Amino acid sequence: MQEISFKKKPAVLEQTSFSHANLYLRIRKGKFPHPVKIGSSSVWIDSEVNTVCRAMAAGYTDDQLKELVAKLEADRKNVVQ
Repeated sequence: MQEISFKKKPAVLEQTSFSHANLYLRIRKGKFPHPVKIGSSSVWIDSEVNTVCRAMAAGYTDDQLKELVAKLEADRKNVVQ
């Protein structure tokens, strides 16, 4: 089974160079993964953040990013299997 690690918002903002507002705008538009809730904390799955960052660096279009994010979030359901 693949190991999963999490990032809190400050680490995501540092890695992406997004502002708080830009991060949440991208989430609303489907171009960045939603955080997951662990207890009362919202965290991002490290591998998802890395995958989206690589896609942005590769020049993915907005539509390609939306497809990628949708797939990443759908795949979360299969993580425990």
